[in-house]
Amino acid sequence: MATYKEIKGVKVVTKATDPTASEALGTVWYNSTSPAALKYAIQGAGAWASATSLNTGRSQASGIGIPSAAIAVKGSTPDYTANSETYNGTTWTEGSNSNAASRNGRGTGTTTAAMTVGGWSAPGGVTATEYYDGTSWSVQSGTLTRGGGYQSFGSLGGSQASAMIFGGEPGTTYWQYSETWNGTSWSEGNNLTSGRQACVGTGIVTAGLCIGGFSPSATTKVESYDGTSWTETSTDINTARGQLGGCGTSTLSLVYGGTAAPAATESFNGTTWTTVGSLGSGRKEGANAQSPANTNTAAMYIGGEPGYVTTVEAYADPSYTIKTVTVS
Repeated sequence: MATYKEIKGVKVVTKATDPTASEALGTVWYNSTSPAALKYAIQGAGAWASATSLNTGRSQASGIGIPSAAIAVKGSTPDYTANSETYNGTTWTEGSNSNAASRNGRGTGTTTAAMTVGGWSAPGGVTATEYYDGTSWSVQSGTLTRGGGYQSFGSLGGSQASAMIFGGEPGTTYWQYSETWNGTSWSEGNNLTSGRQACVGTGIVTAGLCIGGFSPSATTKVESYDGTSWTETSTDINTARGQLGGCGTSTLSLVYGGTAAPAATESFNGTTWTTVGSLGSGRKEGANAQSPANTNTAAMYIGGEPGYVTTVEAYADPSYTIKTVTVS
């Protein structure tokens, strides 16, 4: 008969106390203390839960921060809006408006050091960059070479000193371009290998992903960025979709919502994409709480369509449970 070590590659060890469930995940051990027992750990599925609703329903807003400290600014109500709201983990509070009403911009940073850039406002693409200091929004001197937000672009980065945007759709052209922000100005970067719009980005400007979007139809393609160039990966998402949400790092990402699969959520562990707990309310064009502090275990999806909703949901870290082997 094969041993557990021969089957799993590790042996059953004896412990006087149980390890934490997350440390024990994937192993089996014998607890030698009373009551002595053979034990193992399992991981539950991550799940979305309803959070406090926005004061003003919207889609295509810029999302900033983490699930306990976030900002939603600009968007469609359906009119273009400059409205800004801040979340403290319990309630959304009306804040200072941004300087110009627009939609489909991209945000990053924290609730006391945030930025939003680009988007769309009649009669065309927005190139402006705005900073938020926890009290008010100010327009920066650095602007994008071209506004890329008619159907949105993807973004990377996590601070006012380091960010990147890519893709987008000014007019009818699917752009491959990217631009990088150094805290003062935007500079042209290397192009995506596959032009697209309505994609989402995760990670930072030296290690990021461009995920999904329309190119021109919905795609499953994922490209990685190493700080210099984009490379198409072999780790495509499971469901083609655009206008999706996402957050995390280049190795621990979460994507959710969008077209084709408005409630579906996928988690990336650096190797594969796995379907996890669905959104309670399927939608597209919501805002993400976008911050490098978020991974595939923490996310917030804010507003969206259809209906320019006030709906907000937060994604919880998967739970771990220690089980005892029983014989009946």
